[in-house]
Amino acid sequence: MISETHHMFMFISCIKKSLARRIKMKWFLLLICMLNSSCTLASLPKAKYTVHATDAETGLPITNALVRTGFEHQYDPWGNRPNIVDRRKEALDENGFVTFSGKTLGNEWGGNVHAEGYYSHGFGMKYKHNVVLNRWEPWNPTFEVKMRPKKNPVPMYHREGHWSAFKVPEYEKLLGYDLEKQDFVSPHGKGSKADLFFEFKRDFKNSQNYDVSCRLTFPNEHDGIQEYYFDETIRSSFKWPYLAPTNSYRPTVEWHSTRSNAGAISNNFKENVNYIFRVRTQVDDEGNITSACYGKISGPFGLGWADWANWVYWFNPVPNERSLEYNGVNLLKK
Repeated sequence: MISETHHMFMFISCIKKSLARRIKMKWFLLLICMLNSSCTLASLPKAKYTVHATDAETGLPITNALVRTGFEHQYDPWGNRPNIVDRRKEALDENGFVTFSGKTLGNEWGGNVHAEGYYSHGFGMKYKHNVVLNRWEPWNPTFEVKMRPKKNPVPMYHREGHWSAFKVPEYEKLLGYDLEKQDFVSPHGKGSKADLFFEFKRDFKNSQNYDVSCRLTFPNEHDGIQEYYFDETIRSSFKWPYLAPTNSYRPTVEWHSTRSNAGAISNNFKENVNYIFRVRTQVDDEGNITSACYGKISGPFGLGWADWANWVYWFNPVPNERSLEYNGVNLLKK
């Protein structure tokens, strides 16, 4: 009996010790987690940079601007929760400067500059971590932000978003398109004036074997289209020229896409291309342009094997008004 009682006592004692060890281990692991989290936040590399904003044309400092940026802080070392961002918003001083400093994750960040009367402008770069000093370098670089002033923003007919796609109504036939009605002319749509013509061709077997093309032409002799490429060094929200050019328009442009036997797709789509166009062109007896309307197309024309195509355009309907600045008022929605 004594022996059984002794064994029972020993058994219970072992259980208590085991539970105590487990409880201590849990508290120990919790402490480690807290220390790791605190150490992670404390050991984030330091960052510092300066922004200098000037007028892109005059070079004068911009003093009414606000700079938005942020420093990303790790909230959870295992990534189970979203990061915390220390968002900053500071005004420029009388010389157009402002400096930010903080601790942050990652090796690439930046921000945006906003000022009344100017197009917003971004800035940023990649950095390298100096392990010894625990900071991002280059240390305190100056971002020279040259902001483009707003000159003559105007309302336009703007085809965008889910409106940008349309179903091809017929192949191997000239299809007139009304830029104001955003539709083909009768009998394929509700348009009343053919500002330009599409001609689609399609040899389709299946999604692995097809040959499709689209040719864009115009009704008037001096109408046309030309390519335009943005200067990628400019990080302004407005990268177009202020005014549409008066010359160098071509009478036609064609896009095509081909695929055979499930091979690679072959097309003539140009990377980063945009377009500026002129329509409704009228001339006098000597061939001088007396009236014309202008617009722009963002990105390449969307053409694939399906019966759908898409494009994003802005059209200024005011004759001889060459401004390519859009003020956000979409005449299509009025």
